[in-house]
Amino acid sequence: MKTTTNLVQKPRLSWALALLLLACALPASAADYQQGLRLKADNKLEAAASEFEGVVGQNPRDTKALEQLAVIQGWLGRHDASIATWQRLLVIEPQREDARVGIARIQYWSGKSVLALQTLDDVLTRQPQSAEALSLKGDVLLALQQPGAASAAYERAQQSGADVADIQKKLARASAAAVAATRWRLDTGVGIDEFSNQRGSEYNGFTQLGYQISSTLSVYGRYEIARQFGSNDATGFAGGYWLAAPELLLFGEIGYTPDADFRPDSQVLLGAELLVDKHVQPLLTYRFSRYGGSTVNLQPGALSGRGNVKTITPGVRLVLPGAGNLELRFGISDNIDGSTTKVSQARINFDAGERWAPYVAYFDGDEALPPQAPAAFKVYVAGAVYQLSSAWSVRADVAYEERPGFYNRKSLALGVSYRF
Repeated sequence: MKTTTNLVQKPRLSWALALLLLACALPASAADYQQGLRLKADNKLEAAASEFEGVVGQNPRDTKALEQLAVIQGWLGRHDASIATWQRLLVIEPQREDARVGIARIQYWSGKSVLALQTLDDVLTRQPQSAEALSLKGDVLLALQQPGAASAAYERAQQSGADVADIQKKLARASAAAVAATRWRLDTGVGIDEFSNQRGSEYNGFTQLGYQISSTLSVYGRYEIARQFGSNDATGFAGGYWLAAPELLLFGEIGYTPDADFRPDSQVLLGAELLVDKHVQPLLTYRFSRYGGSTVNLQPGALSGRGNVKTITPGVRLVLPGAGNLELRFGISDNIDGSTTKVSQARINFDAGERWAPYVAYFDGDEALPPQAPAAFKVYVAGAVYQLSSAWSVRADVAYEERPGFYNRKSLALGVSYRF
């Protein structure tokens, strides 16, 4: 009787033990998953990957664990393994378009941008409003050097509910890439000056063509014409900018005016900006102007002799985070008549967003430049550039000058730029 009872009870004990073991195994898998999430949050990616691999080993159809494992494998640079894990998830849940976006992201990260674009286009045929797919498509198009198409994808992503701040940053990068992708820049503008004395109205204009040779070197040529003092002078310029090092910008320009009536016969400008500190940047320019003898003389005491004017202008740029920057300069000139004149300059460039670039400036000092008489002056200037698109921008500048004992001047200048 006792033996029979034992024989009956043993199978019951085995089944109970099996159920107990199964009950213990399920919470362990869930615990491992939660531990994997904690390790992922702590950026302990290798350990997190091991936890999720363990979860998937216990339950190969755990799609949440498969998704986490695929993501972490991608972060660890195990691109082939990540794609394989995403594909395992799609076998279980073929409707998961986010898994296909995950595959596209890995393709993009591994340098297979064309393949990533094909994958995303396939997703967007079924989910045309997928903000995640559209945002990633913008990234891929930017990598394929198509900033215009990238911007369009980002804008669609924003309309579909993507994070606005993130998309705005991406749109700014696309806009910058569009500008960087253009090698040529054409600028042209005209200006008019109204004087309170007998000079009346005078005019000037310019056209400049620039070319970006590389990310660190740009060159340009400019033609200026001015009608002043009843005469015309035309000047040709050539110059360039060179980022000699990440912390040092150098630039220079030469100009020549044949048969000059009031402008220098020749002039040279050299400059440097030290960009070591992102908040305080020293500036320096040097200008040499050679006058061959002005042919106009409208003012008593006006300078008309031959000689050179040398001007050195040290300065500093103070970067104001979120507001723009302030430039302070102080110019000292050695003049034809042997005098030394000084000019203080201040300019504020405002941070007004991606499209607007307004500024105000102030000049206060004295000068002794032919063909005018030595005089003190003050000039107030304001202007702005407006970016119409990645290719087109326009600008307007106004100025008012006070030159006591001689005249007051009001000026307006308009210009347009085209990048191609």
